[in-house]
Amino acid sequence: MTDQQFENFISSSQIQAAPAPAPPLAISHVATPPSPVFLPRPSARPTRFATPKSIEAIIPAQSKAVPATTKQSTEWACRIWSQWSKSREDSNCKYPPPPHLCIDDSHLDGWLSKFILEARRQVGNEYPPNTLYNIACGIMRHVSNYAPHVNFFTQRQFDGFRKTLDSEMKRLSAAGVGVKKKKARPISLEDEDELWRQGLLGNQDAQTLIDTIILMCGLYFALRSGQEHRSLVIDQIQVVGCEHPYLVYTENVSKNHSGGLKHRKVQPKVVTHYSNKENPARCFVNLYKEYISHCPERTTKALYLTPLKVGKCTFWYSNVTIGHNILSKTVNRLCASASIKGFKTNHSLRVTTATRLFHSGIDEQLIMDRIGHLSLDGIRAYKRISEDGEKEISSILYKDSRKENNEDKENFETPCKRKKLSGDQPFTINLSNCTNKTINY
Repeated sequence: MTDQQFENFISSSQIQAAPAPAPPLAISHVATPPSPVFLPRPSARPTRFATPKSIEAIIPAQSKAVPATTKQSTEWACRIWSQWSKSREDSNCKYPPPPHLCIDDSHLDGWLSKFILEARRQVGNEYPPNTLYNIACGIMRHVSNYAPHVNFFTQRQFDGFRKTLDSEMKRLSAAGVGVKKKKARPISLEDEDELWRQGLLGNQDAQTLIDTIILMCGLYFALRSGQEHRSLVIDQIQVVGCEHPYLVYTENVSKNHSGGLKHRKVQPKVVTHYSNKENPARCFVNLYKEYISHCPERTTKALYLTPLKVGKCTFWYSNVTIGHNILSKTVNRLCASASIKGFKTNHSLRVTTATRLFHSGIDEQLIMDRIGHLSLDGIRAYKRISEDGEKEISSILYKDSRKENNEDKENFETPCKRKKLSGDQPFTINLSNCTNKTINY
């Protein structure tokens, strides 16, 4: 076989072995790609920021920077100004616009002086000096909302107002207006014993137990009146220890610790109160634990719950919080029921704490820690002279001081007798009645 014949043979074999091409598929048989599967998006992750705020949400937040009592005082002062202006208008006299509209300083200074001289209570009598000063401060706070640069008490353009206010306060003080100030009196140990003796304090029923807890929280934690009691939550008081338990109270916010810019470096008050081993029936720790055991599963964090009007059972209280007004009248109600005389309010509990500690000779720094004041002047304002102290002062003043002075003079003039001895022998000097005297030898 020649080379040409061999090549022809191979070519014919490959052609016979090649498969026939497949016929084209119809459109209906063409394989379509699978449709995409849309999986649900994962839930959004929690963001570190709050929801975006509008301008309308900023204004209420800024208004909370001013304490509620300060707002009320400012509104009260502006209301007096408005009533005074209306009274001048009804009398066909020239009357002023609202104080923030008196843009001219000299104009405002004149109206303020007239206001100080003409302001009166609703019944027509004069305001006490300090009240008149507080009204002026309220007017200035209102004006400063519109003109922050204005200050009635420091700027020279208001010299006339300051002189008018100063002279009017001196005149009222000389006339005896507002000299007697009504202050909450402390609760003496005799008063407290009387409350226990009459069954107004104790654990015999739900109402008595909650009254006892309110009184003890105010006394031992040195709380202020109704608002601090109303803001008290159960998480602030912890029972620590098992064999020898004690209470730890941690302050959240108060008048001296609002948590704002001014108080950012002020540490919250922490009070540790131990059990009363001498009189377990009056032990605050035991009574507090008993109160908690009679409370239901809580749906509110408030400490004071409303008593149930049923007989004794496992739970004595509902999940309804005691209101502010009821709390603020607790001490006054208890003292009135026991016929205890004197002006007694919830603030008397804080006054009682300071007074008892002062009379016991406790260091003022320890009293500051318990009371929560930031200065010594603040806690000294809470000191009250007890009835026994006033009696002791009167008794001392009634004594015959002339007789005591004569005795001191005789003791001072009594010479010290010296026995003369010879040689180097020791000698003895009679030093009787010679205290705080100088001896020359």
